[in-house]
This record gives sequence, C-alpha cells and structure tokens, in this order.
Amino acid sequence: MLLVANQTVPSLATATAVMLTASPSCGAGKRRFPVKAGTTYDVRLRWKTNKPEGAAVIFAGAGNGAYSPMRLSVQLVPTGNSKGVASTAQYAYPGGTGWAAIDPSVLAFDYTAPTAGTAVVSGNADLWTSAGSYNQDLGIFVDNTLVAWKESGGFAGTYSPNAAFVLATVPLNAGPHAVALAFRGNKTTPRNVVFAGAGPGPSHSPTTLSLRFLPAGQVIDASSTSQYGLQSSDGSSWSAIDGTALTISVNRSDNCLVILTGNADLWTSVAGINQDLGITITPADAVTYPSNLIGWKESGGFAGTFSPNAAAIETVFAMPGGSSYTATLVWKTNKSSARAAHAGAGQSPHSPTRLTAVLSCQ
Repeated sequence: MLLVANQTVPSLATATAVMLTASPSCGAGKRRFPVKAGTTYDVRLRWKTNKPEGAAVIFAGAGNGAYSPMRLSVQLVPTGNSKGVASTAQYAYPGGTGWAAIDPSVLAFDYTAPTAGTAVVSGNADLWTSAGSYNQDLGIFVDNTLVAWKESGGFAGTYSPNAAFVLATVPLNAGPHAVALAFRGNKTTPRNVVFAGAGPGPSHSPTTLSLRFLPAGQVIDASSTSQYGLQSSDGSSWSAIDGTALTISVNRSDNCLVILTGNADLWTSVAGINQDLGITITPADAVTYPSNLIGWKESGGFAGTFSPNAAAIETVFAMPGGSSYTATLVWKTNKSSARAAHAGAGQSPHSPTRLTAVLSCQ
C-alpha cells in the first residue's frame, strides 16, 4: 500500500543557508519507521528556521507558479525486505583525500538477501563546511565498493548545510552483504573542515542510511557518470539531460503504481542562475501534467558558483496496464541562460546522475 500526501518526503536534515538567499535546496530523504498492524499513525511534514525569525523568511516551493510540488509519501514494506539506521550525532571528517566511514558502528549494517534481487539504497545527511572553497561528498559502499556518491556544495559559503541525498541500485546475490555510508572533501581537506549533522545539538539533524530489497523485475534504473552541460535554456522549456542514457521504459500488462526518483549533482558556472530538475512521462494527461511534466524541483545556484547541490526529486505515477510508458530525466534553468547549468560533479567518472523506477503492480 502506498499513501501519498501533497508534501515533500521529509529530509530529516534541514538545510539552512547562512550566506545565500533565493537558492532553493532540493534535498530529499527517506526514513524507515516500524509500524504495527491495526494502529493509526499521523505523519506530517513540519519546518522551522534555525534561529528565531519573523514571518516570510523561509519558503517552500520554488519557481514562478505553479510552484515546484511538495510531497510526503509513506510506503508499507515487509520487515524482512528493508533495513535502516540513523544517527543524531555530529561528525567531522578526519582529514585527507579518501573516503572515510561516517560512523562504522552506527551508519553501517549487514543485510542478508533472501534471494537474488535488487537493493535500493539511499543515504541522507546535512553536509557543511567550516572553511570556504571546499565541497563535501557523500557516498554509499556495498561490500567495500563505492556504488554511488554525490557532491554537496560548500565552495561559495560556510556554515550553510546542504541536505544531501544519494541513491544507488545494487544487484545482490542471496547471502550477506555489508552496507556503509561515507564522506570526504572534494580535494585534500584538513581535519575539522567538513561536517555531517546540523543544528545546535546535542541532538543534531539525523544522518540516515536505508535499504529496500526488491525482486529484480520491480526496479528499473538508468544512470550515467558523464558530466552534462545545458547549452541554452529559455527558463521555461524542459530538455532531456540525456535522452538515451537517462530514460526508462515501462511496458506491463498489469496496472502499476510507480515511484520515480531522480538524483543529480546540479551546479552552475554563472552566478544568478538556479537549476531545475524534473521528470516527464509519455503518455500523460495533458491537462493534469502540462508538457508531460509529473514533478520537478529547483536547485540553488543563485548566489554562488561551482557548489553542487545533491538534488533529488521523487514522484508517484499510476500506469494502467496495456500501454508503453517512457520516463525521462529533464532539466532547465530558472531563467534564460547559456552554458550555465551542469550535471555531474567531481573528476571523471563523475558523480552518477540517476533515474530510478520502483514498481508496485497488480
């Protein structure tokens, strides 16, 4: 069963901006929570500022209207098919150049796959820096192999947490597997410069690591480690990031409810420009979904350059059986621009840009 409200999945890692304005952060997050049969639960999305402020200081929903959709989703998953951990501690990167486990005793776990299948693994953390000109990377390791990572911007400002989200799909054989969350700086980084976990404490914004195990046929994934540049944008028309590599086709005879997630490192080389990430589906009702756009988010770049936002978008779409559907990851800038927006961070191979579909069919 999937319950959907018209809000965004709570990141549980509240992004705050000390120096930057008008730069939306489209972080997302997932949190595993045990529920009991026959019990009613009230799930709500709430927000606040990081210190006392007056009205009309923080905003949700970006663009000129209709604004970017907010969403809160709940999905019931059998206990044995998922695992998740969280920590409200604050962590400092130990310094150096390589990946370091954020907390091997808490933000890591073993999962035993009952059969061969696919694991959808996600990590979520408030990443921030105490010194300018450093970005922060968040990565997922499965069986000591880096399976996905995202770069979080800190280059243009300090003490401005980015609610970074990283998603990976990993084929698993039956048996035990080790999963861990790691971080690093984007270049040689001194100790106590890159941090995970925001807020005054002692309980900081949670850093989370979650896994959902599914039969292989229920997950369709498209990803690319290329770096993309948007040659031009009029600020309103959407373009495919990669019409070949970042597109998904679904053709089923049964009815499916599909959760679609897009995840990309978006950044700008020109100040004053934000970047928008969206998902289109064809066919789709033109009245409900103009331009076939079923969801989108705006990623901040307005006040700084070369500061990637680990952008994420999640949306739900019903696909009646008997038709062939195509989902595509698309983007644009928030106003007219040329060669300003980019996707994929770091050195080659770049941080993966990904479009993932999880199918619930009957």
